[in-house]
Amino acid sequence: MKNWFRQIFKSPASDRDKFIARLFGIFNEEIVRIWCKAPWSPYCDLGRPRVVTPSGGKGHTLDFTLQSKKDGSIFVAEMKCWVEYQNYRFLTLSNDTKLDELESPAFCAFLDAAKNPSRCKVSVNGSPKPISGAILIWGDVAESGRNEMKRTHGIADVLSLKEIIEGLVSNGDNQYRKFLEERREWCQYLLQGISKD
Repeated sequence: MKNWFRQIFKSPASDRDKFIARLFGIFNEEIVRIWCKAPWSPYCDLGRPRVVTPSGGKGHTLDFTLQSKKDGSIFVAEMKCWVEYQNYRFLTLSNDTKLDELESPAFCAFLDAAKNPSRCKVSVNGSPKPISGAILIWGDVAESGRNEMKRTHGIADVLSLKEIIEGLVSNGDNQYRKFLEERREWCQYLLQGISKD
């Protein structure tokens, strides 16, 4: 099913979609970490990076530090998985998605690292890491959006959480399956607990 990701998060019932988006937001970063541990994944995760841009300041903590398993290049990475935010405006990254509108200081540091990697100071757990650029992770990505982000913002790679999940499922990743089962049990425990008379 080509649009399965969109169908999960976008329906005629906005209250349902808000609930599912918030629930998914609690653990969606962990899906990327599991994917990075898979032997077939192109990246491994070194941890959360601290980025200080040429403009200085105290620095900002981003979501991931991804290292290429092919050549060892290191990238800071930020994930934006806003599946329901602003009436689903950011569900799919397309060529008309405006990253400049995401004005948080941390995201601005991410964009700076994409364009000026050699001018940024990056550390992971206090250890300095020279970076080759930045990687964006989005919920769903249209190819036109991927190409636009690389061209306009100098982003080295644009990953789709939808494609990451498809890879984990198609490869029968045991850690991912166990992770989902544990979250399912936790949700059932909560709902059963609050339904008692």
